[in-house]
Amino acid sequence: MEIWLTAIALVFLILVFWELSSRTELKPVSNVEWRIEVMAKYALVRVFWNPSPSTDIKRQFVRVNGEVEELDISATEYTFEAEEGAMFDVTVVVSDGTFEASATVNIVVPDLTAPQPVQGLGWEIISVKEEVEE
Repeated sequence: MEIWLTAIALVFLILVFWELSSRTELKPVSNVEWRIEVMAKYALVRVFWNPSPSTDIKRQFVRVNGEVEELDISATEYTFEAEEGAMFDVTVVVSDGTFEASATVNIVVPDLTAPQPVQGLGWEIISVKEEVEE
């Protein structure tokens, strides 16, 4: 009888342990990262100008929304990539070492995506008419 009681107690303990172990608190995942990848359309924008008529130009640079890039003094164009809808202030600056002169153009990159065609285009005959001759 003692063996049966021990066996029943052991089975009972195993079942209780099994039930308790299946109720353990779930832990959240860690180091979750996310990213949105969008296939954006870009335009290659070319800004161009006539050179300064001054003969003593020593430096020329372009400033696009505050970002400055030095150009050769003979350059008359600059290209950069831009997303549709982006707005830019592009300034070309020339310098003789003492003074600077600049010209600015404001650019808004237009919609770069062609419109989608209409959907569900169909047709039907809605009535038939006979011509009556008099």
